[in-house]
Parts: sequence; C-alpha cells; structure tokens
Amino acid sequence: MKEKPTVVIKVGGSSAEDQRTFSEFLTELGQLRSQAAVVLVHGGGARVSALGRILGIEPVFVDGVRMTSVAEMDVVDMVLCGAVNKRIVRALVARGVPAVGISGSDGATFLGTPISDPHGEPSRTGRVHRCDPTLLTTLLSAGYLPVMASTFTDGDGGGLNLNADDAALQLAIALHADTLLFLSDTAGILAGDGTPIERLAAAAVEAHIVDGTISGGMAVKSRACVHALNNGVKKIIIGRYTQAGSLQHLLLAQSGTRIEHD
Repeated sequence: MKEKPTVVIKVGGSSAEDQRTFSEFLTELGQLRSQAAVVLVHGGGARVSALGRILGIEPVFVDGVRMTSVAEMDVVDMVLCGAVNKRIVRALVARGVPAVGISGSDGATFLGTPISDPHGEPSRTGRVHRCDPTLLTTLLSAGYLPVMASTFTDGDGGGLNLNADDAALQLAIALHADTLLFLSDTAGILAGDGTPIERLAAAAVEAHIVDGTISGGMAVKSRACVHALNNGVKKIIIGRYTQAGSLQHLLLAQSGTRIEHD
C-alpha cells in the first residue's frame, strides 16, 4: 500500500480567529486525513498579548519576535498549550477526527536554549537546537492528527516560546514533509501589482528579495522556506484560508504561492 504524503499546516491570522472560517477549515482538515498524514501547528500570539495585558504584562517585540519574559512564559503556556490547543482539539474530535494536543516539550520534540534581548537581558524566547519527530511519527502511524502548540523546553525543566512559523518549519524538515502550508492573512507572496505569485522557484527567491518584490517579514520567511526545501521538504505553500474549499485549492496550487525547487 502506498504511504500517504505528509502535510504540515501552520494556521494563524484571521482564519484562526473567525469562528465560521475556522470551523470550515477544521471540517476540510478532517477530510484531508483520507489523503495525507497531517500535522497542525497553531499560533495564538494575539490572545497571549491580550491576556498578558489583563495581568499587567506588556508584550515586547524586537524585529517582530516576541521577547518572552519569565512571567509571560506562564501566560504563553496557559494560552497556547491550554485554551487555544484544546479548543482546536475539541473541535476536531467533535468532527470525528482523532486529534491529540501536544507541545514541543512533549516527547522532547524540540530542545533549545533561550535567547537574549538586544540589551543582553535573558528571555524565555528560545532557539531550537534539536528536533526529534519520534512522537509525531508515532502518533501519525497510529492514525492520530497531532495539534502542536509552539512551546518547548530547555532540557532543564524550563519552558521556552517559539514562533509558530519556525515550529512548523522545524517539524516539516524533521518529517521530510511532502508539503508545508502556511495559512495567514496574506494571500501569498505578492507581485508588484498586488496579486500572488503562483509559483516561485527556490533559486529565484534571493533575486526577488534584492529587487524588493519580497521584503520585510516575508523575506525572512522566504529564506527560511528555501532552507527547508534544501533540507528535505518537497513543497511549501503560502496562502490564505477564506472559505470552504480554500484548503484544497491551496494544496492543488489553485491559489496562494507555491515555492519549490525546479
């Protein structure tokens, strides 16, 4: 029997916050399991910031990266590993999907060290040094759909926070994923006229960064995508989930931007 392709999906942005859209996405995600082994990675930074402010913790970002304080790490765990993760798991289970909620700490999937902020102060934002996909492959082999929150461990019992995009990239590389799909508020990598570039060769990414077509945070993500393609991921798609059917359209390259080697 032919082995199912592995698909890693990172979901964030308004598609994860709009109840109707997210419900349609989860239904379609459940249907995708008949065709692929699926891992879902989720964010939730806006909810972390909202609860943190209620508790008197103002978020700090440097170049778009959250510098997670020791106190904020507890909030990150509560929101990502707790409220957001379990909301997704329960919704999938209600659709008959055997979902399992985990974080990067479980099974020591991610191990790493904290990074310092620009002033040299320690944070609980981490850099991954090792990714072990054993827990993921075990769950996938048993027919489960892993739903991962992007927190992990320093190996000494301390929690670390990781950007969900980075978590999805690390997992896709470790799993040698056939497809890595980023769902966000962006319709893809946009050309000068604002329309998504349908296909982007990995070898052309740097030239598009130099000429300004790809800039800012998308430049960072695009370079990370090329790294993933160079390390075993076969295809990466960036796009937006807007309505029922969007997931299939993205995976069939009928919308969004597809990045791959020639």
